[in-house]
Amino acid sequence: MISVLTLDRRRQMKDGRYPLKIKVGFGTGVLIGTGVSCLDSEWSERAQVYSGPNATMVNRVLSSRLSEVISRAMELEEAGRLQGASPGEIRRLLEAVPTEDPHRLDFASIAEECIGMKRRSTSTISSMRQTVRQVEGFAGGPVFLEDIDRKWLSALEQHIGGKVNAIAVHMRNIRTVFNYAIDEGYTTAYPFRKYKIRTEATPDRSLSAEDLRRIFSYPCAPWQQEYVDIFKLIFLLCGINMKDLAELRETTGGRIEYNRAKTGVHCSLMVQPEAEYLINLYSGKNRLISILDRYASHADYLHHFNAALQALGTSWTNGARRTGSPLYPGISSYWARYSWASIAAEIDIPIDTIGAALGHSRGKTITAIYVRTDMRKKVDDANRKVIDYVLYGKDWRDGK
Repeated sequence: MISVLTLDRRRQMKDGRYPLKIKVGFGTGVLIGTGVSCLDSEWSERAQVYSGPNATMVNRVLSSRLSEVISRAMELEEAGRLQGASPGEIRRLLEAVPTEDPHRLDFASIAEECIGMKRRSTSTISSMRQTVRQVEGFAGGPVFLEDIDRKWLSALEQHIGGKVNAIAVHMRNIRTVFNYAIDEGYTTAYPFRKYKIRTEATPDRSLSAEDLRRIFSYPCAPWQQEYVDIFKLIFLLCGINMKDLAELRETTGGRIEYNRAKTGVHCSLMVQPEAEYLINLYSGKNRLISILDRYASHADYLHHFNAALQALGTSWTNGARRTGSPLYPGISSYWARYSWASIAAEIDIPIDTIGAALGHSRGKTITAIYVRTDMRKKVDDANRKVIDYVLYGKDWRDGK
């Protein structure tokens, strides 16, 4: 039996590449996928070598896959399971390579398992899957946990390029997958012992009390007023995320109760009079706010919302030319959240209370549950102090 790697030129992919496959002997013409594709110029059929980007890593993956198929074929042949089998049956048997060996578990498979084993937000799942695509795009196909070391991560970092913090997101996702794999006993490898995830300080996205007053009272165009009001409502509700705000169903006893979509942490907030006014102004049919009555999703609304806020201070001349300068370029819904936290800290609200108001996790111990219950009044009092400080210039530290 002779099995070799070959470029399957029967069907060219949209990017001009062809899939690299393993051609199995027996005169059957059976082709087994490797998950790797390349340009015609990047593959030498005679030398059985790939010469494109990340050649060392890709050739390692191809060699490993070829060895797996050959070993599997020899086992099946010795067991007599290939005799008389059709090409389709041979392919099915050879593709069913056992995965009990933890050293052969590929990153993508473990990542998907990791995603499914814990409640995660849609954005987190999307981010992790983007990381998988980056990893496999760099490797040129499947990559196994044992192949990822410090040097490999450094090379991946250069391959991704772009902003430091954007790269850091992918690296944290990879670290999450490794931590899960270690917990499950799939591997003992851990490249992050020697690899440090680099980050850089992000621009300050918090607004001062004066900035907030300016936005809340700005003489904006009628079409922008709703977005300014919703920005204010987010602030009045301790910086609630847009997705959580859009999904709220009702108030209970003058409070909103919800589990954060991002973390699952339960939040309970008293609806202050200023927030109640806006809730009534923009009430929905089946939800507290009418966002999802008019938009397909919170993300769709958020696109319009951010664009409207970023247009504050500008106007259109004859519908064709924009004049003026944006009040706050880059402003988004998150600025209301950061601003609430920043101002709370400014007026000496304890950091634990700020964290509870933002819905940060405190753990799941019995003690934490009692603390969380006691925190409700502290959060309500803190929110009232922040609102009074911003809207009315009252500072509780003055004793007034």
